[in-house]
Amino acid sequence: MKLTEIIFLTIHHSGPVGTKINRPTLADKPVDELIENLRKNGISIAKEHSEQTLSYQFRKSQEDNLVVKTATVPLGTAFPVPTIPARFYLRDKEGLELTFRNYDNTIQQQEGVYDGIVAGDYGIKCEFSFEREQTDLSLPKKIKSAMEKTYLSGENIF
Repeated sequence: MKLTEIIFLTIHHSGPVGTKINRPTLADKPVDELIENLRKNGISIAKEHSEQTLSYQFRKSQEDNLVVKTATVPLGTAFPVPTIPARFYLRDKEGLELTFRNYDNTIQQQEGVYDGIVAGDYGIKCEFSFEREQTDLSLPKKIKSAMEKTYLSGENIF
């Protein structure tokens, strides 16, 4: 049986253009906290088989503009410059791969107008596909629960 699912952990925002959107993002908590919450729900992630895509900024010289680059590297790779997580590719040893990324879906925006409105759904998206003879149909619920425990707890409650 093949199970394919997309899970959203989002908030709906509607407000003036330029207003800070309080939403969950991958950068809010360390990936190890997400992995631990998945483990508590019966999903064992193999960190040695997992990867992350990171964004980082640099200048070639003082006169150059800031350059933004991304790199996909093994999970836990240390960088000499500050990075922002863009995606996590978390895998278990049985073929499950979870892809987490930040999610933005702007449905209304008035550009170039002072006091315009921006509205949409913002947060984290998890995509996965998994095939086994016996698939745990509660897997999406377990993943969503781990996402909520990680990104909607403590100071991240919106």
